[in-house]
Amino acid sequence: MNAKLSFLIKVGLMAVTLCATGHGPARAAQDVTSLQAISVTAQKLEQNEQDVAVPMSVITEAEIADLNIRSFSDLSYTMPNLQFLSSGRPGGGYFNFRGLGMFGMSVISERSPVVIYYDGIAWDGRFALGADFGNVERIEFLRGPQGVIYGKNAMGGVLNVITRDVGNEVAGEVSAYLEERNAYKAGFWVQGPVVDDKLALYASGSFDATDGWITDHTPGGEEHWDGQKNQHVFLKGVATPCDAFKATVQYSFDNTHAHNAPFIVGRDITHDVTTGFHDPYFKTDSHNAALKMDLAMSPFDLTAISTLRDTHTKSHQYFGLPTSAGFDDIQERVFTQEIRLASAKRDSRPDAFSWLVGGFFSVENLKRDTTGYYYDLSAYGQGTVNYDYPTNFDTNTYALFGEITVPLFFKGLSMALGVRYENVNTTMDHRYEETSRETGAYYADPIAYTVDDAWDNLLGKIAMQYQLSEDVMLYGSIAQGYTPGGFNYLENDKNYAAFDEQKSIDYELGFKSMLFSRRLMLNPNIFYSEYKDLQVSQEVESMHFIVTNAGKAHALGLELDYNWLVFKGLNVHGGVGVIQAVYDEFKENVGAGVVDYSDKNMPNTPEFTANIAISYRHQCGFVATADFRQIGATYLSKDNSDHFKRDSFSLLGGKIGWEFASGLSAYAYVRNLLDEDYFTEASEEYNIFMVGEPRTFGVQLSYGF
Repeated sequence: MNAKLSFLIKVGLMAVTLCATGHGPARAAQDVTSLQAISVTAQKLEQNEQDVAVPMSVITEAEIADLNIRSFSDLSYTMPNLQFLSSGRPGGGYFNFRGLGMFGMSVISERSPVVIYYDGIAWDGRFALGADFGNVERIEFLRGPQGVIYGKNAMGGVLNVITRDVGNEVAGEVSAYLEERNAYKAGFWVQGPVVDDKLALYASGSFDATDGWITDHTPGGEEHWDGQKNQHVFLKGVATPCDAFKATVQYSFDNTHAHNAPFIVGRDITHDVTTGFHDPYFKTDSHNAALKMDLAMSPFDLTAISTLRDTHTKSHQYFGLPTSAGFDDIQERVFTQEIRLASAKRDSRPDAFSWLVGGFFSVENLKRDTTGYYYDLSAYGQGTVNYDYPTNFDTNTYALFGEITVPLFFKGLSMALGVRYENVNTTMDHRYEETSRETGAYYADPIAYTVDDAWDNLLGKIAMQYQLSEDVMLYGSIAQGYTPGGFNYLENDKNYAAFDEQKSIDYELGFKSMLFSRRLMLNPNIFYSEYKDLQVSQEVESMHFIVTNAGKAHALGLELDYNWLVFKGLNVHGGVGVIQAVYDEFKENVGAGVVDYSDKNMPNTPEFTANIAISYRHQCGFVATADFRQIGATYLSKDNSDHFKRDSFSLLGGKIGWEFASGLSAYAYVRNLLDEDYFTEASEEYNIFMVGEPRTFGVQLSYGF
């Protein structure tokens, strides 16, 4: 492998050198001699990325295009210590970060520890996470607990996805790609003014499809085992009737229709299977809307944002056996309202006095019309039996929060204090039905009960930062995080339905720097996180999973973001993460005995992650990029068994093309160039593994105006 890699790097460098002497009627590379500051809204205030005392990774629009980032899974490979797992659900999934996450097919709760905010709309569940990254301006990943500003569930961090702002000029783009295995995509975006400087509109849309990379040879089965199709529509309007007021309204629709995730039984990687399973499918629709209003007033700025998210997902899932499967039909609706006041932006210095206060309210309904599994018990005279849990959840959340930054004893030193009070009320209407799949007749009387509870939490954060120079800032912080408790929808005994909230406290120390005449950005941080009452899953009997609370755990590690402008046109950027995440106290009742997982590594947490991306743009229009990603050894089960241990693996990709002055661009690209065999996740309950994408070649065309 090392010989192959060395050869490919030499070939790439030769290609760059040869083209550097060429000429042509093409769009010139950007004439920049230093890295440009990126404006972010990580703390719900507009700030320079390098002035925010939070470890943060930022991916720009250009980097999204160069790295062919099309999904949250692709995105996770560019962030230190971050993993995205679909849990066998195309069009959905969750993040694992610093040991925190839902794992296995028996997802422990409906909430991810890293909350996605898509233009302010919270995507904190595991359903309907389809998105078109072609209309995204930048993505900000805030690492560590962000509960003070963002509230519940953000124990691991927050992923802010910010779409392209709407301008007053007419502009747009059409694009398409074609790949191996019958994969293709067509998309567009267009914007323009309706009333100059007063009202502008933006629209984008795309459709993509693939046959996938697993072939099922089951007679009458689904040949393209992991094939899928996706649709995306996005609309945005911006009204600025006067300089002091801005209103932004947007709507998006995302749809995924997939057969199955690329799961195989056992860890021997193959792309040909005979499952014996028929009619696998995942169907997901998501409607998202938001209205944001900003009013600049003399002493402060007022912001109000209302969001609505409505998702519907339906599935027939393969569990590794042809005569059993999981199924669900789930509707989720979330309405949120946030109002906040912030100090007017008068002084751009990072140590200047500033403040932010706000209130938050949300109403959530998660309705499971059906959720369960079936077994073929014909050998026992019962036929095929449905075990169904049609259950309904209603949750109301109320919160007050605030943060203040105060300059201290001498120039450049400041302290930020934040606090949030949050109350979460949840009611579960539980029902269990055991019926014949053929006739619908009941095998037993249904079980039904209603249970409710509330969780209050007061979160705090303190951060110190010192502006050592214009280009170097030191910081340290202590922050609390939490995920509220909840109820087990698979538990038929009301007395055991509830599980407790989980909590964390996080310590960060780092610095942000622009070095060598602002040609090198270097942002390292070290962290130590303590977790208490972790919500983990337990299989108390066959196919009966509940959420319980482990005692304690901790995570210790290092993260680094870097960006190096080597010379005009040549840029190198990426990140590194090193982590040790361990259960300190975790015992589980299994049958008549107790299993002790203390001192075991937390699952789905690679011992390290590393990525490097190189992009070169010549003034003639030639473009070449290469990206290398390595994921360290990872335990995929809480008992750290060798069978569910994934060895370290590496992925190499690249793109080469031409960007013409006319607006036309053409590229050829490859993913997993060395055709590495690897799997991305596993389910210890069913001994099934998800196979990663093999080597894939593609071509892409786009035209912008």
